[in-house]
Amino acid sequence: MKHWEQELVATVIFGITYVLISGRQLKILPLNRPAAALLGAVLMISTGVMTPERADRAVNYDTIVLLLAMMIISAYLYLAHFFEWAADAVLEFSRTPQRLLLYLTLTSGILSALLVNDTICLMLTPLVIAVIRRGRLPMLPYLIALATSANIGSVATLVGNPQNMIIGHFSHIPFAQFSRTLTPAAIIGLAINFIILRAGFRKTLREAEIEREPHVIPRLDRNLFAIVCVVLVLIFGCFVAGLNLAWTALAGAVLVMVLARRDTHDVLKLVDWHLLVFFAALFVVVDGLSDTGLPDAVPVCSCRGKMDCAFCRARVDVESAGTGHDICRQSHHHWFGREHDRGRIGARTFRSRFLGLRALWHTDHHSHNRRRRDGVARVALRRSTIARRCGEGSGIEAS
Repeated sequence: MKHWEQELVATVIFGITYVLISGRQLKILPLNRPAAALLGAVLMISTGVMTPERADRAVNYDTIVLLLAMMIISAYLYLAHFFEWAADAVLEFSRTPQRLLLYLTLTSGILSALLVNDTICLMLTPLVIAVIRRGRLPMLPYLIALATSANIGSVATLVGNPQNMIIGHFSHIPFAQFSRTLTPAAIIGLAINFIILRAGFRKTLREAEIEREPHVIPRLDRNLFAIVCVVLVLIFGCFVAGLNLAWTALAGAVLVMVLARRDTHDVLKLVDWHLLVFFAALFVVVDGLSDTGLPDAVPVCSCRGKMDCAFCRARVDVESAGTGHDICRQSHHHWFGREHDRGRIGARTFRSRFLGLRALWHTDHHSHNRRRRDGVARVALRRSTIARRCGEGSGIEAS
């Protein structure tokens, strides 16, 4: 297949997949999002745009594993009746509809920061509906608060949503640094979200009144809840210490499985497998289009790369820094007990004390290696910037 034919086929497949994902189900082709993404992935391979081996490399398994692990932990919280207990506690603690809106905003945002926002929405939505019906309150403001707060609160950590997981995987930003930087933004966003919702639904909330009726809720399984809480504390402690996010979370999920002594069939039924399939297939579709080089060929400014605008100069700096970091990450290997080279930066995986696992800790997180890696990136930045401005090349010299 010629290059222009490959670009055309990949673009058509990507467009069809995007339409099927973003639009409603068509009568002639009733597919939901995971099925549409799978269709696009299969078409990328069957038409020759990608090989099966390339499609396998396109899937970011760290993101898939991290999603799976957090969903399993959330499933055990659900089996412990934590979400029912939390929803009822919020209703009982609230005296006015406005306070209930505030507490729901905070609960949704905080839980989404600790767990995956998709899972929180999936678990909390039926419970919030039941609580709102029990209190005879309007449904719309509280469901909107649940959805928007889950999205806003999830930005605070690398495990809050799949997008943050992907960013953390490729950027290697430490968990603590990411959370320290974005937690204020999440707090401000939640505050703005509450103000907008309260102002937009002020008449509805003013006329509403919470009616408390006697009801029976499932009793909180304190033993299972304590096990999950302890494991979550260990997991986030390991995150802050710099251990691998995906496999640390999965190790914690497996530890809960062992200690909880529950039927794992009931647990795995609560995992959102549709979301995992959707992301795995979408990785293939997006990489199929990216491999053609078409996204890089799209003009984004009027100066056409002549360094006449601030955007081009900023892009040169970003690309140069990224290339420098690529040099530092040559032959990066995440698997167990192997050495890897990062552009003359010594990096040997250390034996972890966490459940006897290895390769969860990398010397990336040592300060001396970070300084040396950043030095390589700065040199690469200077070389690339000088080469581009002098018209002598666009990459970084091999030396």
